[in-house]
Amino acid sequence: MNNCHLLGKQLGGSGTDLANLATCTRPANTHVDGPGRLQDTMVKYEDRVEAAVSRGEVVRYTVEPVYAGPRTVPVAFHMKAEGVAPGNLPGERFDVLVPNSLNTQKSGWKNFGIVNYKGLPVPIGGMS
Repeated sequence: MNNCHLLGKQLGGSGTDLANLATCTRPANTHVDGPGRLQDTMVKYEDRVEAAVSRGEVVRYTVEPVYAGPRTVPVAFHMKAEGVAPGNLPGERFDVLVPNSLNTQKSGWKNFGIVNYKGLPVPIGGMS
């Protein structure tokens, strides 16, 4: 498991501000080798934004965790960028959902935001 930056570290995002962090799986966060690998990871899109800014683009970039009901772990991360390149030309653009999933050898792909334990959804918000 990882603490995913909503605003990535390479874009100036804090790794200590809890408002900038969400629980995620390693395959959702960054490239991993072998089983459990996702093609589209958060870092892939963060790197695209960083490259666009390095080229002189102005980029409106958002990352929003997507939750299922009262759960406290996201099922996905909605990542969106709209860039404008020098000369007022179209720049970097994407609008994607990165699933918060992992591949377990015993039971295959699972979305960490909707995993059940003994028939109960975990984790959920609030205290009893």
